[in-house]
Amino acid sequence: MPVLVVDEQTYDEVVGTAQVPVLVDVTARWCPPCRAMEPVLEELAAEVAGALLVVSADADDAPDVALRLGVMSFPTLVVLVAGEERARFVGARGPGRLREDLRPFLPTPSQTTTTTVATTVASSSAAARPWTDGGVPG
Repeated sequence: MPVLVVDEQTYDEVVGTAQVPVLVDVTARWCPPCRAMEPVLEELAAEVAGALLVVSADADDAPDVALRLGVMSFPTLVVLVAGEERARFVGARGPGRLREDLRPFLPTPSQTTTTTVATTVASSSAAARPWTDGGVPG
């Protein structure tokens, strides 16, 4: 499952209907550390599909999302469980550090996940779209 780009119209539906924890990447096109995070988040999204939904909101395109989450710096990653913030990470991080930060929100290898993100997103009428132009939202 790719990173889904959400905006002010799709954020509530995508995040609100998720049956798994959601990692919200609040980013900006003009932010070099944000661009550096794109391949890390794409790789993570593929690895944790079904256990964690990874979404991205560009603060310039979705200022209300950034405001609601209280984002002051980019990139900011917010983990939501059942719509409530459980963790926040500010600044770029490599894949190893990000996986370590997210470990409390992911099932252990011995656990199985019965709900898939594809089902969650497919049941949503939101117009969330995957990054399609080399990882750059927009």
